[in-house]
Amino acid sequence: MAYFTQTDSLDDLRNQYKRLLTKFDYKDPKNAKLLAEIDKEYKKCQTYAKMAPLRKAKDDFARKLDEDEMARVQAERERAEYNAEIKRRTQRHYTKEDCQNYLNIACRELKNYAYLKVRYYMKSAGGASTCRNDLDTFRMNGNRKTYINLRTLGKLTNDRDLLKVIEAGNDVEIAFVALADKNNKERILQKLEEKLGAVYVAAYKEACDKYMDDVDYARLVARENKQNKAEKITKPMESALIMIIRVVASIVLGTIAFGVTFAILDMFLTFVCDASNIKLSGIILWGIVTIEVIVAVFVALAVIKVINKLISEDTYQGVSDKKVSYSRVTEGEKYDEIKKNENLSKNTSGVIRLVARLLGFRI
Repeated sequence: MAYFTQTDSLDDLRNQYKRLLTKFDYKDPKNAKLLAEIDKEYKKCQTYAKMAPLRKAKDDFARKLDEDEMARVQAERERAEYNAEIKRRTQRHYTKEDCQNYLNIACRELKNYAYLKVRYYMKSAGGASTCRNDLDTFRMNGNRKTYINLRTLGKLTNDRDLLKVIEAGNDVEIAFVALADKNNKERILQKLEEKLGAVYVAAYKEACDKYMDDVDYARLVARENKQNKAEKITKPMESALIMIIRVVASIVLGTIAFGVTFAILDMFLTFVCDASNIKLSGIILWGIVTIEVIVAVFVALAVIKVINKLISEDTYQGVSDKKVSYSRVTEGEKYDEIKKNENLSKNTSGVIRLVARLLGFRI
C-alpha cells in the first residue's frame, strides 16, 4: 500500500483517510491527481475491511473443523480402547462365583454412594427435604428406573463417585450376560437392574435413618406408611381396571384388525380376478380364503400384542431406550447411535452460527 496501512477496521481506515486529506491539501487543485490515487486506494482498502467478518468466519470455520476432527479422532480412539476392553472382559470365562463376587462389589459401591449422598445432603440446608424428595422419586420410578437413572446421570456428568458405581455395574452386567443366552439376556438384565435399584433404595433409606434428625425421619416413615396403606387399597382396583381395559381393548381392536385385514385381502383378490377374468374353483377359492383368515389372525395377534404392551402396569414401563442405552454397557450400538445424533446436533448448531455470523448477527 502506497498511502494506507491495511486494516480490518473501517473506523481506522477513515481516520487514515482524514489524515491524508490534511497532509495533502485537498483544496489545492495541484493535488487533484494525487487525491484521486488516494481515493482509489481508499476504496480498495474499504472493500478489504468490509470483508473482514467473512474472513474471520472462514478462519473460525476452518479452526472449528480442525477442532472437530481432533475431537472425532480422540473420541474414536477412546471408543476403540473402550470396545477393546469390553471385548477382552466379555471373552473371559466367567463362573457363577465370579457373578456373585461382582454382584457383591456392585452392591457395596451402590451402598457407599447412597450413604455419601445422604451425608452430603445433611451438611447442606434443606437436606432432609431433599432426601424426602429423593425417596418420593424412587417410589414413583421404581427400583429399575432408579438404577438406570443413576447410571445415566453418571454417564452424563462424569461424577467421580458415580463412575465407580458404573464400573462395578459394568463388571456384574458383563459377567451375567456371559453366562446367559440370547433368549434370556434381556430378562436377566432387567432382573439385575431391578435388584441393584432395590439395593440402592434400601441403602438410601438406611442412610436416612442413620443421619437424619429423629423427628424428620419419624415424619418420613409416617408418610411412607400412609402411602403404603393407600397403595394397598388402590393397587388391586388399579390392577383389575387395567386388566379389564386390556381385555376389552384386545377383543375390540383385535376384531377390527382381523376384519379390516380380511376385507383388504378379499378386495385385492376380487380385483385381481376381475382384472384377469379368472374364475376360481371351489377348492382353490376355499384355500385362498383360508390363507386370508390365517394372515388376518396373525395381524390381529400382532395388534393385541402391541395393545397389551402399551396398556401395562409393568414397573419397567417409562424407561426410555435412550436411558437404557446410556446405562447398559452391552448396548454399544445404541450408545454409538446416540453419540452420532449428538454430534449431528452440534454440527448443525455450528453451521447455524456460521450463517448467522455471515449475515452480521452474533450468536
